[in-house]
Amino acid sequence: MNESFRALMRHEVARARDLLKEGVRIIPSLGGDGARIAVAALATAHSAMLDEMERHGFDVFSHQVRLRYRPSLRRLSQAWSLVRQPAGTI
Repeated sequence: MNESFRALMRHEVARARDLLKEGVRIIPSLGGDGARIAVAALATAHSAMLDEMERHGFDVFSHQVRLRYRPSLRRLSQAWSLVRQPAGTI
Protein backbone atom coordinates (compact mmCIF):
# COMPACT_ATOMS: atom_id res chain seq x y z
CA MET A 1 0.00 0.00 0.00
CA ASN A 2 1.39 3.40 -0.93
CA GLU A 3 0.57 7.05 -0.24
CA SER A 4 -1.42 7.38 -3.49
CA PHE A 5 -3.77 4.65 -2.31
CA ARG A 6 -4.10 6.26 1.12
CA ALA A 7 -4.97 9.57 -0.56
CA LEU A 8 -7.60 7.82 -2.68
CA MET A 9 -9.10 6.13 0.38
CA ARG A 10 -9.06 9.41 2.32
CA HIS A 11 -10.98 11.02 -0.53
CA GLU A 12 -13.49 8.15 -0.83
CA VAL A 13 -14.10 8.01 2.93
CA ALA A 14 -14.76 11.77 2.99
CA ARG A 15 -17.12 11.36 0.03
CA ALA A 16 -18.92 8.48 1.75
CA ARG A 17 -19.33 10.57 4.92
CA ASP A 18 -20.87 13.39 2.90
CA LEU A 19 -23.30 10.98 1.25
CA LEU A 20 -24.26 9.48 4.61
CA LYS A 21 -24.93 12.95 6.02
CA GLU A 22 -27.19 13.73 3.07
CA GLY A 23 -29.02 10.43 3.46
CA VAL A 24 -29.58 10.87 7.19
CA ARG A 25 -31.63 13.98 6.44
CA ILE A 26 -34.41 11.89 4.88
CA ILE A 27 -34.86 9.63 7.91
CA PRO A 28 -37.64 11.71 9.52
CA SER A 29 -39.62 11.65 6.27
CA LEU A 30 -39.63 7.85 5.99
CA GLY A 31 -42.87 6.11 6.85
CA GLY A 32 -43.00 4.07 10.04
CA ASP A 33 -40.47 3.55 12.81
CA GLY A 34 -39.26 0.30 11.21
CA ALA A 35 -38.02 1.98 8.05
CA ARG A 36 -36.52 4.86 9.99
CA ILE A 37 -34.63 2.65 12.46
CA ALA A 38 -33.33 0.42 9.64
CA VAL A 39 -31.90 3.36 7.70
CA ALA A 40 -30.57 5.03 10.85
CA ALA A 41 -28.90 1.79 11.99
CA LEU A 42 -27.24 1.34 8.60
CA ALA A 43 -26.06 4.96 8.57
CA THR A 44 -24.51 4.73 12.04
CA ALA A 45 -22.92 1.34 11.27
CA HIS A 46 -21.40 2.55 8.03
CA SER A 47 -20.17 5.71 9.72
CA ALA A 48 -18.44 3.54 12.33
CA MET A 49 -16.81 1.48 9.59
CA LEU A 50 -15.46 4.65 7.99
CA ASP A 51 -14.11 5.71 11.40
CA GLU A 52 -12.32 2.37 11.71
CA MET A 53 -10.79 2.71 8.23
CA GLU A 54 -9.52 6.13 9.16
CA ARG A 55 -8.22 4.96 12.56
CA HIS A 56 -6.08 2.34 10.79
CA GLY A 57 -4.62 4.75 8.28
CA PHE A 58 -6.92 3.55 5.48
CA ASP A 59 -5.07 0.23 5.38
CA VAL A 60 -7.94 -2.01 4.33
CA PHE A 61 -5.64 -4.81 3.18
CA SER A 62 -3.92 -5.79 6.42
CA HIS A 63 -6.76 -4.77 8.78
CA GLN A 64 -10.26 -6.18 8.42
CA VAL A 65 -12.90 -3.52 8.85
CA ARG A 66 -15.71 -4.97 10.93
CA LEU A 67 -18.25 -3.97 13.50
CA ARG A 68 -17.87 -5.16 17.05
CA TYR A 69 -20.82 -6.24 19.18
CA ARG A 70 -20.66 -3.84 22.16
CA PRO A 71 -19.94 -0.68 20.17
CA SER A 72 -22.78 -1.73 17.87
CA LEU A 73 -25.17 -1.68 20.82
CA ARG A 74 -24.07 1.86 21.65
CA ARG A 75 -24.67 2.89 18.05
CA LEU A 76 -28.25 1.70 18.31
CA SER A 77 -28.92 4.55 20.73
CA GLN A 78 -27.44 6.96 18.16
CA ALA A 79 -29.68 5.46 15.50
CA TRP A 80 -32.73 5.78 17.73
CA SER A 81 -31.98 9.45 18.37
CA LEU A 82 -31.92 10.00 14.58
CA VAL A 83 -35.30 8.28 14.28
CA ARG A 84 -36.86 10.53 16.89
CA GLN A 85 -35.82 13.79 15.19
CA PRO A 86 -38.68 15.83 13.70
CA ALA A 87 -38.63 16.32 9.94
CA GLY A 88 -36.46 19.21 8.81
CA THR A 89 -34.21 19.27 11.91
CA ILE A 90 -31.39 16.98 10.76
